[in-house]
Amino acid sequence: MIPLSTFLLRMRGSCRRALLIAGGALACALSAEAQSNSIIPRQRWTAEVTPGLLVQPVPGGGSGGALTITLGRAAGRGTWSPSLLLAAARVGDVGYRPTDNFFIIDRDWGITALGVDAFVARTEHLSVSLGAKGGVLWDRDRQAGVRGTPVGEFGSTNWEMKAGLIFDAAARYRVGKHLSLASRGGLVQHVFTDDLIGNSGGLVSLGLAFTW
Repeated sequence: MIPLSTFLLRMRGSCRRALLIAGGALACALSAEAQSNSIIPRQRWTAEVTPGLLVQPVPGGGSGGALTITLGRAAGRGTWSPSLLLAAARVGDVGYRPTDNFFIIDRDWGITALGVDAFVARTEHLSVSLGAKGGVLWDRDRQAGVRGTPVGEFGSTNWEMKAGLIFDAAARYRVGKHLSLASRGGLVQHVFTDDLIGNSGGLVSLGLAFTW
Protein backbone atom coordinates (compact mmCIF):
# COMPACT_ATOMS: atom_id res chain seq x y z
CA MET A 1 0.00 0.00 0.00
CA ILE A 2 1.18 3.55 -0.88
CA PRO A 3 0.93 5.91 2.06
CA LEU A 4 -1.74 8.56 1.67
CA SER A 5 0.78 11.41 1.91
CA THR A 6 2.88 9.90 -0.88
CA PHE A 7 -0.22 9.42 -3.05
CA LEU A 8 -1.28 13.05 -2.54
CA LEU A 9 2.22 14.28 -3.42
CA ARG A 10 2.18 12.27 -6.65
CA MET A 11 -1.30 13.56 -7.53
CA ARG A 12 -0.16 17.11 -6.89
CA GLY A 13 2.81 16.63 -9.21
CA SER A 14 0.59 15.13 -11.92
CA CYS A 15 -1.86 18.02 -11.67
CA ARG A 16 0.98 20.53 -11.99
CA ARG A 17 2.28 18.80 -15.10
CA ALA A 18 -1.25 18.67 -16.57
CA LEU A 19 -1.74 22.38 -15.90
CA LEU A 20 1.62 23.20 -17.48
CA ILE A 21 0.76 21.14 -20.58
CA ALA A 22 -2.70 22.74 -20.86
CA GLY A 23 -1.23 26.22 -20.41
CA GLY A 24 1.38 25.57 -23.09
CA ALA A 25 -1.26 24.28 -25.50
CA LEU A 26 -3.44 27.34 -24.86
CA ALA A 27 -0.50 29.69 -25.44
CA CYS A 28 0.31 27.94 -28.74
CA ALA A 29 -3.33 28.18 -29.85
CA LEU A 30 -3.51 31.90 -29.04
CA SER A 31 -0.22 32.50 -30.85
CA ALA A 32 -1.47 30.62 -33.93
CA GLU A 33 -4.74 32.58 -33.92
CA ALA A 34 -2.89 35.89 -33.68
CA GLN A 35 -0.61 34.88 -36.53
CA SER A 36 -3.62 33.83 -38.62
CA ASN A 37 -5.34 37.16 -37.99
CA SER A 38 -2.18 38.99 -39.02
CA ILE A 39 -2.04 37.04 -42.30
CA ILE A 40 -5.73 37.26 -43.28
CA PRO A 41 -6.82 40.94 -43.20
CA ARG A 42 -10.11 41.99 -41.72
CA GLN A 43 -12.66 43.94 -43.73
CA ARG A 44 -10.84 47.06 -44.94
CA TRP A 45 -11.51 49.62 -47.60
CA THR A 46 -9.72 49.39 -50.92
CA ALA A 47 -9.25 51.59 -53.98
CA GLU A 48 -8.39 50.09 -57.36
CA VAL A 49 -6.61 52.31 -59.89
CA THR A 50 -6.56 50.43 -63.19
CA PRO A 51 -5.82 51.72 -66.72
CA GLY A 52 -7.42 49.78 -69.52
CA LEU A 53 -9.69 49.84 -72.56
CA LEU A 54 -13.31 50.89 -73.13
CA VAL A 55 -15.39 49.50 -76.00
CA GLN A 56 -18.14 52.04 -76.68
CA PRO A 57 -21.74 51.01 -75.89
CA VAL A 58 -22.98 52.69 -79.09
CA PRO A 59 -23.63 51.50 -82.67
CA GLY A 60 -20.39 50.79 -84.49
CA GLY A 61 -18.41 50.12 -81.34
CA GLY A 62 -14.91 51.53 -81.41
CA SER A 63 -12.53 51.57 -78.47
CA GLY A 64 -10.15 53.82 -76.62
CA GLY A 65 -7.95 54.07 -73.56
CA ALA A 66 -9.63 54.27 -70.16
CA LEU A 67 -8.75 54.88 -66.52
CA THR A 68 -10.90 53.22 -63.86
CA ILE A 69 -11.12 53.84 -60.12
CA THR A 70 -13.15 51.36 -58.06
CA LEU A 71 -13.85 51.91 -54.36
CA GLY A 72 -14.99 49.05 -52.14
CA ARG A 73 -13.92 46.73 -49.35
CA ALA A 74 -11.09 44.23 -49.35
CA ALA A 75 -11.85 40.53 -49.10
CA GLY A 76 -12.22 39.79 -45.39
CA ARG A 77 -14.75 37.84 -43.41
CA GLY A 78 -17.73 39.23 -45.34
CA THR A 79 -19.07 37.81 -48.58
CA TRP A 80 -19.97 41.05 -50.35
CA SER A 81 -18.85 44.65 -50.65
CA PRO A 82 -20.48 47.91 -51.76
CA SER A 83 -18.71 49.13 -54.88
CA LEU A 84 -18.40 52.51 -56.60
CA LEU A 85 -17.00 52.54 -60.14
CA LEU A 86 -15.64 55.72 -61.75
CA ALA A 87 -14.17 55.62 -65.25
CA ALA A 88 -12.92 58.07 -67.86
CA ALA A 89 -12.11 57.17 -71.47
CA ARG A 90 -11.34 58.75 -74.81
CA VAL A 91 -12.06 57.23 -78.23
CA GLY A 92 -10.23 58.89 -81.09
CA ASP A 93 -11.51 59.78 -84.56
CA VAL A 94 -15.18 58.76 -84.38
CA GLY A 95 -16.40 61.24 -87.01
CA TYR A 96 -18.30 60.44 -90.22
CA ARG A 97 -16.22 60.76 -93.45
CA PRO A 98 -18.42 61.37 -96.53
CA THR A 99 -15.46 62.85 -98.47
CA ASP A 100 -11.71 63.30 -98.15
CA ASN A 101 -12.35 66.57 -96.33
CA PHE A 102 -13.60 66.00 -92.80
CA PHE A 103 -13.35 67.03 -89.18
CA ILE A 104 -11.43 64.75 -86.81
CA ILE A 105 -13.79 64.10 -83.91
CA ASP A 106 -12.87 62.45 -80.62
CA ARG A 107 -15.38 61.18 -78.06
CA ASP A 108 -14.91 61.49 -74.31
CA TRP A 109 -16.63 59.11 -71.90
CA GLY A 110 -17.32 59.23 -68.19
CA ILE A 111 -18.95 56.46 -66.13
CA THR A 112 -20.38 56.64 -62.62
CA ALA A 113 -21.92 53.43 -61.30
CA LEU A 114 -22.85 52.11 -57.84
CA GLY A 115 -23.56 48.51 -56.87
CA VAL A 116 -22.13 45.48 -55.10
CA ASP A 117 -19.30 42.99 -55.55
CA ALA A 118 -19.82 39.45 -54.23
CA PHE A 119 -16.69 37.45 -53.36
CA VAL A 120 -16.85 33.97 -54.90
CA ALA A 121 -13.32 32.77 -54.07
CA ARG A 122 -10.79 33.82 -51.44
CA THR A 123 -7.39 32.57 -50.31
CA GLU A 124 -4.60 34.15 -48.30
CA HIS A 125 -3.45 36.14 -51.34
CA LEU A 126 -6.16 35.88 -54.03
CA SER A 127 -9.77 37.09 -54.10
CA VAL A 128 -12.25 36.85 -56.98
CA SER A 129 -15.57 38.70 -57.12
CA LEU A 130 -18.56 39.22 -59.39
CA GLY A 131 -20.26 42.60 -59.54
CA ALA A 132 -23.44 44.31 -60.69
CA LYS A 133 -23.76 48.09 -60.85
CA GLY A 134 -26.10 50.70 -62.23
CA GLY A 135 -25.40 54.32 -63.05
CA VAL A 136 -24.85 56.97 -65.69
CA LEU A 137 -22.81 56.86 -68.91
CA TRP A 138 -21.68 60.33 -69.98
CA ASP A 139 -20.34 61.14 -73.47
CA ARG A 140 -19.50 64.16 -75.60
CA ASP A 141 -17.93 64.71 -79.04
CA ARG A 142 -15.27 67.35 -79.60
CA GLN A 143 -13.24 68.54 -82.56
CA ALA A 144 -9.64 67.27 -82.48
CA GLY A 145 -8.52 68.54 -85.89
CA VAL A 146 -9.37 68.62 -89.60
CA ARG A 147 -8.37 66.71 -92.69
CA GLY A 148 -8.36 68.61 -95.94
CA THR A 149 -10.86 71.46 -96.20
CA PRO A 150 -14.17 70.41 -94.65
CA VAL A 151 -17.29 72.41 -95.35
CA GLY A 152 -19.05 74.15 -92.47
CA GLU A 153 -18.10 74.16 -88.84
CA PHE A 154 -18.10 71.67 -86.02
CA GLY A 155 -18.29 72.55 -82.35
CA SER A 156 -17.93 70.33 -79.32
CA THR A 157 -21.20 68.89 -78.06
CA ASN A 158 -22.46 69.06 -74.51
CA TRP A 159 -22.23 66.09 -72.18
CA GLU A 160 -25.09 63.64 -72.76
CA MET A 161 -26.37 61.22 -70.16
CA LYS A 162 -27.30 57.59 -70.75
CA ALA A 163 -28.51 55.06 -68.21
CA GLY A 164 -26.21 52.07 -67.96
CA LEU A 165 -25.71 48.71 -66.30
CA ILE A 166 -22.32 47.12 -65.69
CA PHE A 167 -21.77 43.43 -64.97
CA ASP A 168 -18.15 42.63 -64.23
CA ALA A 169 -15.68 40.21 -62.68
CA ALA A 170 -12.62 41.26 -60.70
CA ALA A 171 -9.56 39.61 -59.21
CA ARG A 172 -7.00 40.90 -56.70
CA TYR A 173 -3.69 39.24 -55.83
CA ARG A 174 -2.11 40.56 -52.63
CA VAL A 175 1.62 41.29 -52.96
CA GLY A 176 2.02 43.40 -49.81
CA LYS A 177 0.24 44.42 -46.64
CA HIS A 178 -1.52 47.31 -48.36
CA LEU A 179 -0.93 46.56 -52.06
CA SER A 180 -2.50 44.12 -54.54
CA LEU A 181 -2.47 43.56 -58.26
CA ALA A 182 -5.99 44.14 -59.56
CA SER A 183 -7.82 43.34 -62.78
CA ARG A 184 -11.43 43.94 -63.80
CA GLY A 185 -13.44 43.22 -66.92
CA GLY A 186 -17.09 43.34 -67.79
CA LEU A 187 -20.08 44.28 -69.91
CA VAL A 188 -21.21 47.90 -70.23
CA GLN A 189 -24.87 47.97 -71.28
CA HIS A 190 -26.78 51.09 -72.40
CA VAL A 191 -30.38 50.74 -71.17
CA PHE A 192 -33.72 52.58 -71.18
CA THR A 193 -33.51 53.79 -74.78
CA ASP A 194 -36.47 54.33 -77.13
CA ASP A 195 -36.48 50.60 -77.95
CA LEU A 196 -35.92 49.70 -74.23
CA ILE A 197 -32.46 48.29 -74.77
CA GLY A 198 -29.42 49.98 -76.25
CA ASN A 199 -26.02 48.81 -77.34
CA SER A 200 -23.42 46.79 -75.48
CA GLY A 201 -19.81 47.68 -74.84
CA GLY A 202 -17.04 46.49 -72.59
CA LEU A 203 -14.49 47.67 -70.06
CA VAL A 204 -11.26 45.83 -69.18
CA SER A 205 -8.47 47.12 -66.96
CA LEU A 206 -5.36 46.05 -65.05
CA GLY A 207 -3.56 47.93 -62.31
CA LEU A 208 -3.13 48.20 -58.54
CA ALA A 209 -5.38 48.12 -55.49
CA PHE A 210 -4.51 49.99 -52.30
CA THR A 211 -5.97 48.76 -49.01
CA TRP A 212 -6.17 50.59 -45.68
